[in-house]
Amino acid sequence: VVDPRAYELRLQARALARQRNAEGYTRAFELLQQALAIAPADPATWEQLSWVYTSQADNGLRPVAEGYRLGREAANQ
Repeated sequence: VVDPRAYELRLQARALARQRNAEGYTRAFELLQQALAIAPADPATWEQLSWVYTSQADNGLRPVAEGYRLGREAANQ
């Protein structure tokens, strides 16, 4: 069972990331970090963080190699 606070942060992060802009990704990243501080073993949060990293790379907001490396690392948590 995931902590409801972490779940709420993840939902907020998802909405922000779906804006697909630099500010949305940055804020989503911050919220996901907060969620992981509460529930560090939540696989859905790690998956969403992976998506944020790779989306940043796909949209030119992070170097591609870095974004995909970080995305793989998050997905493997």
